[in-house]
Amino acid sequence: MTLALRPGDSKTLLVVNKSGRIDILDIADPESPVVLRSLEAKAIAAAFSSDGNRIVSGGRDGTLRLWTLEGRPVATPFRGHEGRVFSVAFSPKGDRVASGGEDGTVRLWPLEGAPATAPFRGHKGWVYSLAFSPDGNRIASGGTDGTVRLWTLEGEHAGQPFQGHRGGVNSLAFNPAGDRIVSGGSDATIRLWTLEGQPAVEPFLGHRGGINSVAFSPDGDHVISGGRDDTIRLWTLDGTPAAPAFEGHALGVNSVAFVPGGDLVVSGSFDQTLRFWTHQGEAAASPFRRHQQRLP
Repeated sequence: MTLALRPGDSKTLLVVNKSGRIDILDIADPESPVVLRSLEAKAIAAAFSSDGNRIVSGGRDGTLRLWTLEGRPVATPFRGHEGRVFSVAFSPKGDRVASGGEDGTVRLWPLEGAPATAPFRGHKGWVYSLAFSPDGNRIASGGTDGTVRLWTLEGEHAGQPFQGHRGGVNSLAFNPAGDRIVSGGSDATIRLWTLEGQPAVEPFLGHRGGINSVAFSPDGDHVISGGRDDTIRLWTLDGTPAAPAFEGHALGVNSVAFVPGGDLVVSGSFDQTLRFWTHQGEAAASPFRRHQQRLP
């Protein structure tokens, strides 16, 4: 279950289910989320555009697809990846999409779907995660080769690979200021990097298994992480736990996000539940079990 909140909107949540269906939820009342619509996208990953009016999905069939917020296809599928697409992101301006896949490449696309450049090559393995910098001038990617890589929009390496993880890099994110990258790996560590690829602090230690998801708080002062040990953890930027572990999921946590404009965190898990938490790690609502809900 992969999550994404609509930018600037604390009420609209995108959920990629195990089946590949994308559900758009109204979470104004966390105790009773409402399924607004569903997209049969066969997706692995999905993301909102910066204005919140488009969705891009990456699928098992190696294609990217664009959708309106109402669930209508916008263009023909983007084809080029050889294998599954694991990660997608809109540029901050909303005029391009980046993707990372099983073929070990990062690809950049205009919204018409023709490749903007040759594939970005360098990872020795699958590309699991990627993100645009806040200014839109760089793309960071993480892969099963244990590296984080920074790219120009032309596909050139913007420095040496960031090396430190002993295992795949499953998730990464830029901070709001754009001068730090956080990564979470299969080695159970979270790492904070400068844009030159140097560790900004010692690795964050606490999870008892691989890290599936990391995200910065909107103010950039905290990091949230979700792991295979079924827990969510909140950290200060020096790697100190800012709260007790958030416990409640029955299986690994594979997606976490801060709800904009409030004091809540939302998480999705392999147990197929959606959960809301306070920043102190307390349950803010009953678990949401999508399979029990009737579509409108």
